[in-house]
Amino acid sequence: MREKIKSNKTIALVSNTSWSLYNFRLGLIRHLKSRGFRIVVIAPKDAFTAKLIAEGIDYKEVEIFNYGTNPLNEIKLIFHLIQLYKEIKPDLIFHYTIKPNIYGSIAARYCRIPSIIITTGLGHLFEFKNWMVRTITLFLYRIACHLSKESWFLNSNDLDVFVYKLIVKKSKTLILKSEGIDLEWFSPGSSKKNSNKTVFLFAGRLLLDKGILHYCDAAEIIKKDILMLSFMSWVLWIRVILTLLLMNTYFNGKRKNSSNIWERQQM
Repeated sequence: MREKIKSNKTIALVSNTSWSLYNFRLGLIRHLKSRGFRIVVIAPKDAFTAKLIAEGIDYKEVEIFNYGTNPLNEIKLIFHLIQLYKEIKPDLIFHYTIKPNIYGSIAARYCRIPSIIITTGLGHLFEFKNWMVRTITLFLYRIACHLSKESWFLNSNDLDVFVYKLIVKKSKTLILKSEGIDLEWFSPGSSKKNSNKTVFLFAGRLLLDKGILHYCDAAEIIKKDILMLSFMSWVLWIRVILTLLLMNTYFNGKRKNSSNIWERQQM
């Protein structure tokens, strides 16, 4: 049976961006605060940091080199997290994304604070081209899962992969039925749908594992036969790449907020 935390306790959330905490954890943070918990978020500073602070949330800055592999920076991150955990003295820590999951779990264990790893997706965990980086990362992830109290997953496939590869014991796992999406915020609204146009939306980054090439192939095939179609993409990379890939399809540009993107496109 999982222990219940008293509502006067402190909970810390650690992620690699303030953006993700604001867009996907704000509802959770508000709920926990309404229950009497003190919430502290730890993440690098970005355009959404001020929004978190405006919500009355305690914020602590940490520098995370998301795509770097410099050992000195990784060690520095561990010590910085240890320093923050000793300062904040949280009763429970939730870690999100690879580096906070790994180094945050190590720091939390050193400080003797229970922590939970939340894996929202596999990301590039098994796709590092450098075999040494991949091997070391998986090794560190095993250590992190061993040191953490539990590992939570958003889907059973990711959980099965972790268990199969002996990264985590199944007895220390949990499947979250849903997490991160506020359906009141991400809602279609009241716009009228254009019955003369069918819209296909690709919401993601221009990465192979996100299915961008499948989207391109489908666009080429379908647009040959049906002219009254609109292919739209919301991506985080430069628009010229998508223009070249999709030729005559429509690009909607970089978006900080996608909550009403389908409403504007009359999907």
